[in-house]
This record gives sequence, C-alpha cells and structure tokens, in this order.
Amino acid sequence: MTNFDSIPQELKAWKQWVCWKKVKQDDGRIDKIPVDPRTGYNASTVNPKTWATFTEAVDHYRNNGGKLAGVGFVFIEDNPFFGVDYDHCLKDGKIFSPQVKAHVTKLSTYTEISPSNTGLHSIGKGKLPPGWREGPEFEIYDKGRYFTVTGDHFEGTPTEIRDLNKEVASFHHEAFDKKKNPPGWEKEARKPKARGHRTPTIEQLAGRYITKKLSDQEALDLLYLTNERNKPPLSKEKVRGTYHNIKKTHARNHPSSAEDPETLEAEYMDELNKVHAVVMAGGSCVILNEEIDPIFGWADITLSRPTDFRSRYLNRKISNPKWVEYQSKIQQEAKTPGGRPPSKYISIAQSWLESPERRQYKGIIFSPQQPLDGYYNLWRGFGFEPKKGNWSLLRAHINEIICSGVEGHFKFVMKWMADKVQNPGGERPGTSIVLRGERGVGKGIFGSGLGKIFGKHHVHITNPRHIIGNFNFHLKDCLLAFVDEGFWAGDKTAEGVLKGLITEDTMMVESKGKDAFEVKNHMSVIMASNHNWIIPAGMEERRFLVLDVSNKRRGDQKYFVKIIEQLNNGGYEAMLYDLIHYDTSDEINLREPPKTEALLDQIIRSADCIKKFWIDCLYRGTITIEYELQEKKYTKEENIDTKDGIRTEAFYKEYCNYCRQLRLRPEGDKTLGKQLQKLCPASKKRRLTERESTERVHRYFFPALGICREIFQNQVGMKNIDWNEISEEEDFAQNEKASIQDIDDKTDENVPF
Repeated sequence: MTNFDSIPQELKAWKQWVCWKKVKQDDGRIDKIPVDPRTGYNASTVNPKTWATFTEAVDHYRNNGGKLAGVGFVFIEDNPFFGVDYDHCLKDGKIFSPQVKAHVTKLSTYTEISPSNTGLHSIGKGKLPPGWREGPEFEIYDKGRYFTVTGDHFEGTPTEIRDLNKEVASFHHEAFDKKKNPPGWEKEARKPKARGHRTPTIEQLAGRYITKKLSDQEALDLLYLTNERNKPPLSKEKVRGTYHNIKKTHARNHPSSAEDPETLEAEYMDELNKVHAVVMAGGSCVILNEEIDPIFGWADITLSRPTDFRSRYLNRKISNPKWVEYQSKIQQEAKTPGGRPPSKYISIAQSWLESPERRQYKGIIFSPQQPLDGYYNLWRGFGFEPKKGNWSLLRAHINEIICSGVEGHFKFVMKWMADKVQNPGGERPGTSIVLRGERGVGKGIFGSGLGKIFGKHHVHITNPRHIIGNFNFHLKDCLLAFVDEGFWAGDKTAEGVLKGLITEDTMMVESKGKDAFEVKNHMSVIMASNHNWIIPAGMEERRFLVLDVSNKRRGDQKYFVKIIEQLNNGGYEAMLYDLIHYDTSDEINLREPPKTEALLDQIIRSADCIKKFWIDCLYRGTITIEYELQEKKYTKEENIDTKDGIRTEAFYKEYCNYCRQLRLRPEGDKTLGKQLQKLCPASKKRRLTERESTERVHRYFFPALGICREIFQNQVGMKNIDWNEISEEEDFAQNEKASIQDIDDKTDENVPF
C-alpha cells in the first residue's frame, strides 16, 4: 500500500507523475507499465502529454485500484532529480549487500523500499556525468525513465531529497570503476530487455554518441552492450567498423561548429514521436499530428498523407545508414556494388517512417471511459478541474430564464447536464435541449457556459454545413455541440442527419481529402434559435425538450456581465464539481423529456398539409362548407361532429382551399381519407341517401369534438392542450354515443376509407 503522505513535497510539486500496472509476460516475468492518469492508456517516459500532476495520478490510482499497482515519477533532463534503483538487496527489511549499503550511506538522501520489498529507490538532486547508467548492483538515471514511488521510507535515511551535485560525480566514478567491480559485470549490466522492446540500429546509436561527443571507448562500450540484445549479435569487429565509418563520414560532411541544416539530429526519433504517429483511418495509412490550438490552447489532432509529412521535414536531413553501409562495402570489397547507390542523406521523416521505434496505432477511437490498448484515444478530459465554489447566477438563470421557472423543466435540464458530465462515454439518453426565444434573452450564455467545461470536446456551430455537411472532422471528439442558429427545420435532407447525431451510437467523420472513418458517437446537442420553427418534430416526438426562453432579462447587460464574471472566477470549476456530485437517482427519465407547448408548436409546423388541416379543424371545432342555392354560392360553418356528417367532397374542397392559403400542394381525396382514419380512428365514412333526393353520397362522421381532441392529445403525448374552444357543458361520452347511434340509424351501406 502506497504511503502518499511520506512522499517528499518537493517531488509532488512537479507535473511528471504517472500510474503503473503489472503486466505478466509470456516468459513469466512481470513488467511495470506506466499509465497515463488522464486517459488510462499506456504512458511514455518521453512524452510529457502522458504525465499528470501528483493529485491527478493519486486520484486515478484510487479510482482504479483493482487495475493499477501504484504511482510513479518520470525523470527528465530539465529538472534536477536523478534516481538510483537497487534490485534484490533487502532481506527482512535489512540491506545484505555491502556494496549497496556503502552506496546508500555515501549518497545519504531520501530512500524508500520498492514495491517488491526486496529493493530500494534513492532519489537525489544533481547532474549525472556521461557514461554508464547500469551497473552490477544498481541502475542510475536522470532522464528517460520512471520510478515506482511507494512512500515506504527506508529507516535510517533522510526524509528529504538532498542536493548531491558535488557528490554524484565521485559516486558515479567509483560505482562504475571496472577495477573495483567483479569481472564480466559489463555484460550483466545490460541484459536483453523484455519481449516487445525494440532497439535502435547500431548506425543510429553510433551517430547519436558521436554527436554527443562521447569518447571512442565510451561509445564502443555502449554499442557493445546494445549489440548484446540483437539476436544473433553482430561481431565486435563489425560494430567497431560501423562506428568508425560513421565517424569518418560525420567528420567529413558535418562542420563541427555550426547549426548546419544537414547536421545529424540525434534526438529526432523522440522529437517526432512526441507529436506524430502512424495510424490507420478508414482503411488508409495516415500520419496523425498532435498540435496545440493557438487560440484556445487545446490539444488537437490533424491527419496528413505520408507525402505531406515528408514534405514538412524535407529540409532536415541526417546521414543515411544505407549509404554508410554502401561505403563500407566499397572499402571492404574494393569495388562498387551493383545497382543504384542509396542517397547520401535522408530526411528525418523518411528515417522515422522506416524505423521500428516510430509511434503507431491500429486506429482512432473516442472513448472517454473505455480506453483500448493499441488505439489512439481522442479523449483529453474536461476543460477545468472540478472544485467547490459558486456558480449560483448561471444556475438561477437556467431555472428562471431558460426554464421560465417551471420546476419540472429545471430538474430535467439539471439531470441532463449532470448525466453528460458523469457519463461522458456512457450510454446517451438520445434527447436534445432546444431553446426558442428572442435575441439577447440569454440562450447563448447557457449553451456556451455549459460547453466550456468540456474543453476541446465542445463545439459552437453557427453554420448548418458544420453540423450536417460531409466534412465533419471537427465532430470526431465532440461531447457537446451548441448549435446556435445553425439548422433549418425545413431541410428534409438534413433531418435524418440531425436525428442520427442525437440518437445513433456511431457516426462517420470525414476530413477533406481523407477517407471517412467511424467513431463512437458521444455527442449531445443543445439548439438555440430566434425563429419560430427550429426542429423537425413528428407526432410522437421524443427526442427534444423544447423550451420558450423567458425574455424578462432581454438586453440586460449588467445581469449577463455578472454571470460571466462569476464563471470566470471559479464558476466553471464549481459547476463541474456540482454536476459530478449531482444526485441522478430520481425518477426523471431522460429518454422522455417533458412535453411543452413549444414542442406542440414544432409538431404543428413540421406536419404535412393533411395534419395541419386536421389540427386546424380541431382548434376551430368547425369546418367551412360551400353550397349552392338558386345558382348562388354560399358558405356556412359546420361543426366537425355534426350528427348529419360532412359530405366528403365538401370536406376535400375545404382542405384544398386551406392548402392554397398556405401555398401547399394538396394530396388526393383518397390519401386524405386514409390519413383521416389514422388521425382519428373513431371516425367513419358512410354512403347515405340524401333526404331531398335519391342521390347517394359519401359523408364523414366524426365523434364528439372533445373525443377528437383527446385522440390527438394521446397521439402527441400531451394531456393538457389549451384548445380555447372546448365547451364546458360538453359531455364527451354522451355525445360520442349519440353520434355513433345516429350514424348507424342513417347508414344503409358501409364504405371503407
């Protein structure tokens, strides 16, 4: 169990912490794999983006205690720390190795017991001299490695990290003095690494050591040790010859004093691996580039074709190892080999692409809660660190303005927000919040304010093509999209795209000039508009909570400035904290948002011409009938539920007149009849004999107006529509019975719709 309180505060202050996990290899050995505390993916000791603060590492470890073994600290060149790792030196809590005991006593700095309880870790401050890093009794590092940190302080050593800049040089010299160490220790110093660890080529390492100006003996010793990892290893003569050939080439072609554009970049591999990776996307092999947004400071990615990647680094060259090998053959064989000679120099891009050490992934995923080994995860965390505070002004704005003080609507919105924060990668409810209101009433401050806590995983869209267009790469890692006047409900081709974004589990993303690829869809949508018709809503619509935003704070700049100031002074952190801890165990079903009058208006505006006409009839309760008397045309208002029924030809004619007023194309009379049967299943169509003549005509018979309205309310899921014309003394059941009985008395033939 890690004792976090015993870890030196000086170490905790640096943002170089990772978690670690145990992974059992095929040969039975246990590897300690570093883990990024923010994403849950494997971390890298050369990629600062995979490190975190001490607090973040501890929190991630505690939240994933069953999968992780502890926390660790990464050593880098830019800070003063170095670490000494003594393996298998403890027994029953005491040091049994005299050499290790002498080393620990000489350094006299903070030392703790390793996770295995058989080793020690000492951490000091100082600059290590060049040369050996692995000896017969220990390993010592100041960059490119990480230590597991337990806080299990070894009794008898200081509890603080001491400055050993003066002592470390003599310690290093004495520790790696060949005369004082047992024979053959050099070979034991670097045994073959665990399966899966790759080594750079001898040529590349030789160039790196030459650039670092190591002595010939130091460079060759390191190359010999590296060569021991090769299976089978090269001969020492081959290693030595390769080293001297590269040294001659380097001396001949690279001026030693300058920033020559062709100077060997010894650290190019680490440099490119920090910001680039090879990845498969949509069946194509592309280069993933990690970049920082210059405006917002967010980490983002772009995808490049390999040809574009080569062009980017075409002006940076290194010696081509194939050229060195080619020259070596010429010298050894005293003749020119056949075939085209290789280039003398090669761009670092091409060398990186051909290297087994390049960073690469099987594909791209967006998975906030379920990282997958071998895939590049787009999740970067929230935009703020959660912290207790005050965001009461925005919360009150949501309640009083956005939800107009309706408690049920406010509770739904709060739970919707909390669910998005608590389950960013979980199952979505498939619902969206739609805000309708005048300009300046405060729709944007809600949408943008909530969006900012999601950091780069939030987009603000004002153009329809950015939400429904083909090139939607910006939506690849979106958790919340605030669509501000960015959608027109009358666009039928876009209707399916919008509904798919809200409800479908996956979506295709496409970058211009690249193949589209599929990612998990974790996006939720908030829409806002000044227009009356915002969304395409069906009769049984369940995707949208449509709210008419109150205008009582319209144009009140002082009111909105206060909200923004509170948010900028800890409000965003407080909102994130409260939403994370918000109790979502109530009975509110996020899949069934409250039915509002604003939603009914969207249903009416989205309806086809037949539905619009029927809804108009329900509101009016009557229909205008045209008839002729003594060669003159007259009109009269007839109740929809008249006992005598309504002639089908008169009903259809009124429907056509209604369509002309709205400039809509009417459907045929048969289509009208079929749709009426769906809209009002209790209605009937009968063929009757006229009283004044023997003519037989078709008539529509509808139940009582109250029954018709009740059927419609059930269809749209709204129980309390304000019809404004319902008679108080109307007895629905009695009128319905009378109407049906009347129809049966007059009917002499049933005619189906």
